[in-house]
Amino acid sequence: MDFLTSHEHRQDRLLEAMFKEILCLPKKNNLDGEEGLMLAVLENAIECFQKNIFAHKRKRKRLYQEAEEWILEKDSDWCFSFEFIFETLDLQPDYIRLGLLSWKEAKCKERFIQAYRRRRKTLLKTRVADGLLDMRVSL
Repeated sequence: MDFLTSHEHRQDRLLEAMFKEILCLPKKNNLDGEEGLMLAVLENAIECFQKNIFAHKRKRKRLYQEAEEWILEKDSDWCFSFEFIFETLDLQPDYIRLGLLSWKEAKCKERFIQAYRRRRKTLLKTRVADGLLDMRVSL
């Protein structure tokens, strides 16, 4: 496992631990009614954010963009805003927000590196094939 993969793995584990903390709330506080609904809204937004980060279809891109905007919004007084839900559930919004942004950054780097490796592999194959053709022509 190289450094980047190790770093991504640590970030995934950190994010997973943060979400386990959130998901344990119903067990701790026996959330129901509005608080249960708030937790469901939060879970849905995080799921939309993570599942659709590299979406190509318009609908899924929109789900990602709306989730990201909702997560990053800090000055909303709406009762189902990210900040208000966290205050109500007695959680730290900046902690989760930072975790999600770190996760996003790691996924973007991972995708860039994978694309780079694919391009490099293709380029090497092309050069090898071109080299073989040059050798045949010179023979």
